[in-house]
Amino acid sequence: MCQTTAAQASRKAPKNVTLDVKRAAAQHHRAVLARYRHDLRDASSQERQEIESVGVPADQVVRLLDLTGLNRVDLESITGLSQEAINDHLAGGHPFKGDAGLAILGLIDTINALEAVTENAGQNGQPISPERLASAWLQTPHPALAGERPATLLRTAAGREHALRLL
Repeated sequence: MCQTTAAQASRKAPKNVTLDVKRAAAQHHRAVLARYRHDLRDASSQERQEIESVGVPADQVVRLLDLTGLNRVDLESITGLSQEAINDHLAGGHPFKGDAGLAILGLIDTINALEAVTENAGQNGQPISPERLASAWLQTPHPALAGERPATLLRTAAGREHALRLL
């Protein structure tokens, strides 16, 4: 009886099976991040303070980057952390705390706000991804900010409030 290795099996797998696996992984990422986003949105003041003190888990940040299409350079701009610090957090599974964590929570708050605004919007019956929409909005220069990108506001509490008011 011939035994096939996992590598051989994956080379023989039809492309549609590979795509199905990728779609399933993306759906899982989206569901886990959505649950975290909704927990944040629905948190009481005390729960919000607890979330802020614990920090944003590194795996949620990975999901956030994946679903928004943002990269580590964008995350550097949003959080003020160096690439090295970001890589250390992500590789070590360390939560993002302090100002960097608050900036990431500001990004998540922006996604939640855009989701509420665009809940029934979409093209051809397809819902708009609030993560992608937030990414595009944050990266686009805004006239009310003298041409600056809203992402630059996420580093401070006042900036985060201002960004959410622009929505």
